[in-house]
Amino acid sequence: MKKVTKIWIYSLAIMGAVLLIISSCKKKSEEVAITLANLTTTPLTNITATTAISGGNITNNGGSEVTARGVCWSLTNQTPTIADNKTTDGTGSGIFVSNLTGLVENTPYYARAYATNSAGTAYGNVVTFSTAQVPVVVTDSHSNLLLNTVHFSGSITSDGGVFVTKRGFCWSSANQNPTIQNDTMVFGNGAGSFSGDIKGLKGQTSYYVRAFATNNYGTGYGSIMSITTIDTTVTDVDNNQYRVVQIGFQVWMSENLKTTKYNDGTAIPKVTDNTAWSTLTTAAYCWYNNDDATYKTTYGALFNCYAVNTGKLAPAGWHVPTDDEWTVLTDFLGGEDVAGGKMKSTGTIEAGTGLWKDPNTGATNESGFIAVPGGYRDVNGLFSAIGNNGYWWSSSEGSASSAWRRRISYSGSDVNSYCSAMSNGFSVRCLRD
Repeated sequence: MKKVTKIWIYSLAIMGAVLLIISSCKKKSEEVAITLANLTTTPLTNITATTAISGGNITNNGGSEVTARGVCWSLTNQTPTIADNKTTDGTGSGIFVSNLTGLVENTPYYARAYATNSAGTAYGNVVTFSTAQVPVVVTDSHSNLLLNTVHFSGSITSDGGVFVTKRGFCWSSANQNPTIQNDTMVFGNGAGSFSGDIKGLKGQTSYYVRAFATNNYGTGYGSIMSITTIDTTVTDVDNNQYRVVQIGFQVWMSENLKTTKYNDGTAIPKVTDNTAWSTLTTAAYCWYNNDDATYKTTYGALFNCYAVNTGKLAPAGWHVPTDDEWTVLTDFLGGEDVAGGKMKSTGTIEAGTGLWKDPNTGATNESGFIAVPGGYRDVNGLFSAIGNNGYWWSSSEGSASSAWRRRISYSGSDVNSYCSAMSNGFSVRCLRD
């Protein structure tokens, strides 16, 4: 009986050993069976100048969970790996989508999907693609730099193979690399040259500007130009400071000239005596009623046209306007019949709200010119018309002893143009060169 028991115990031990060997072999067999994943690469779609969409389909995880997946790509490596550029798009098997970004426009690439499990990284088939081309743009030039407007020109040397849907200029005072996310103005579509006026800028401000053009693939940009708009004030040689205003494509002082010196620093003769004034054929100035304390700040000085003719009356970079330049102003404001109202300061003396005598017809000052009724000094040296009329010289002569001037009255909305004797004393407004 003891012998039979021993035999059974021996048999059971042998069977246990066999089962242990079989189990161990099975585990080793399972470990050996883990392989790289199987996958394919999704063809590229939605290709732009700098982006594209791809992805992959992991059909077999190789017996181990996929812990990383995505698409890798390269400019030069025809079999790109995860050591090149890559996306990371989750884990697991099945279909996934990858967004490729930061690409270079008009450039060929090699790409393929990848999947990483415990056995390593597997790759799908290699696909090739080329990014699209955005338009090639040139920022050509700028001109007519004014207070709040500047004219820019640009050109499109290549449309990228598709139609340019919009083109223009973008700018910023803060972003040194402006884009269409900043301020823009659009000037048409298609290839070729284009130009236009950038408006609404601030005076005395630096801006970065460049041309742009957009097609279905994206937006191309030209080189960046830096500009600085003109100052909102101007100072004469006497250190009098004047506000300025842009009206159309002209920049005017919005105050009458007050200087007692030419722009080279030499003094302008001041003549107070009536008789001496009446005989002048040389330059002179005065204050209304010879009273600078009362009239200088508000109305400025009165100059004869001999002072204007020196060509040195205006601050550097400015000049006394010609008759034609006055006409450009009044035409822009709707013509001489209505321009005066748009140029006059508002309010009346009687109402205590202004400088003009009632009724100050049509006064809106919508131009910002701020015309004031500074009166004049006549050829006999007599002062007249303060509060009633304003008179301003042009630099255009009518004859050897006369020149063209403008007049605005309290009783009308017009701007009167007439030729007057040079010995009259009128106000002066200056225009930027």
